[in-house]
Amino acid sequence: MRLPARSALSSRANVLALAYAAATAGSVGVFGFSLLSVGIPAAILLALFADGIARPGSSLFYPTVTHGPRTGQRVALSFDDGPDPQVTPAVLDALSQYGARATFFTIGRLLEAHPQVAQRLLAEHHELGNHSWQHSRWQNFFGVRRQLLEIERGAQAVATLAGTEQQPLYRPPIGLKSPPLGRAARRLQLTLVAWSLHSRDSQCDDPHRIARRVLRKIRPGDIVLMHDGHDRPGHHRPACAPALQLILQGLRERQLRCVTVSELLGSGQPNAGIPVQPATARARGDPELLGANRGFYDPLWRDARLITPERFNTWPLVRSLLDRSPRRLEVAPGLRPRLPIAGTQFVDISAPALARLRERGGRATQGNITALPFPDGAFDLVCALDIVEHVDDDDGALSELSRVAAPGAALLLSVPLHPAQWTAFDDFVGHRRRYEPQRLRSKLAEHGFVVDQSAVYGMQPKSSRLLDLGMWHLVHRRERAMWWYNHVFMPLGVRFQKKLALVPGLIDDDKVAEIILVCRKAGAAATPQPASRP
Repeated sequence: MRLPARSALSSRANVLALAYAAATAGSVGVFGFSLLSVGIPAAILLALFADGIARPGSSLFYPTVTHGPRTGQRVALSFDDGPDPQVTPAVLDALSQYGARATFFTIGRLLEAHPQVAQRLLAEHHELGNHSWQHSRWQNFFGVRRQLLEIERGAQAVATLAGTEQQPLYRPPIGLKSPPLGRAARRLQLTLVAWSLHSRDSQCDDPHRIARRVLRKIRPGDIVLMHDGHDRPGHHRPACAPALQLILQGLRERQLRCVTVSELLGSGQPNAGIPVQPATARARGDPELLGANRGFYDPLWRDARLITPERFNTWPLVRSLLDRSPRRLEVAPGLRPRLPIAGTQFVDISAPALARLRERGGRATQGNITALPFPDGAFDLVCALDIVEHVDDDDGALSELSRVAAPGAALLLSVPLHPAQWTAFDDFVGHRRRYEPQRLRSKLAEHGFVVDQSAVYGMQPKSSRLLDLGMWHLVHRRERAMWWYNHVFMPLGVRFQKKLALVPGLIDDDKVAEIILVCRKAGAAATPQPASRP
């Protein structure tokens, strides 16, 4: 989006004033000087100015963003007037559950008053926008100087918490604009953001009515306005979080992905907000990974049975590696561990899966692949099946696997191949990518891994119609579909799975949808030491 130049003629308001003068002169020239010939252009001008002030999406006084590209399957949820410690945490819980990112246009004084909520926003990679310092309902009548003070103090509250001086996106209180605001925004080179769909949650306390309105009207590219806070002390928005749960479920069913406003507008957008994350974080927490995968796997594991490693076709391979691998780690095993439960350290994001592993005597810790809670070189065998494809930052994930693997350690890794074979199931379970074999080999080498062997892997049905049928039931009959998967299809799949046919190197066949890799960490093997308990 091009910000306006300082030239007077580049201002839409000045252009409109010139148009009014020309229209008035023409009217007087045709009809003569009269109240009617002067009054009609004046009335039109006043109506346009009123529209520029009162309509949030108007760009009369300053260019204003209302929506993103209408192509694709992305929308942006935005929340105003927070943070509120009574409401915002529940909003963040819902966003995390569904793997959604959002933009929070925060009131500066509330941001400073509730730093613990702000820190969670930072940690979960949502976007912070500026909604002024105090959210005065009279701000639209402020002059340029007071507009600047309100905007800059609100921006400073955001910058202090985010550790950056970058100018955040700005949304004026109530969405109102004025010529003084336009001049202040031009001086600060702001990106003003309004919305294309108002949830009306500030006028309604019924979550179902709010959700119905949004889901009835939403389309790709929309910026949705909701409220997680209130500008008046002692007032709250209790309907926000329950309505959001219903909205997110509806968006998932329509395969609409929630991103931040800056992501929706694209990397070319100037002043594209602050990608808020802790400056000290070693690796990304990847909230989309946590949300999308918890949303799918927590219900899956909650009522599932743990299947022991000996029942999988990977067991002969694993057993051949055990004698020289006393220190073992498995990442994201769920209730389908491939390494022996006794003596193996497990890491997973799913609380139900961890609880069941502990019941069987496993050492299980909650965490994710981009920030493993173990020292460098701690393990001789690392297993990470069906996980790297879920992570936005797969280089960060592979870097962590390499870091905790000792020199000469074995890595068991499975990945889906070929972007051309992407299906709706990939979207549903939270996959971020499929790999081209040559790029995968290069990426592994960049992180110190050499591919020794590989084999065709996975139990995804070959029939696209069967896959579509399964997807329909997962979306529309989720509980029943999960029961059938856990009690019928998974046991049958385990019983009839084919033996792994390992071949040297990496399989490069466009008919193979998924493979398992046996990799080796470069360097000489170290003397085995017991793995540290986190």
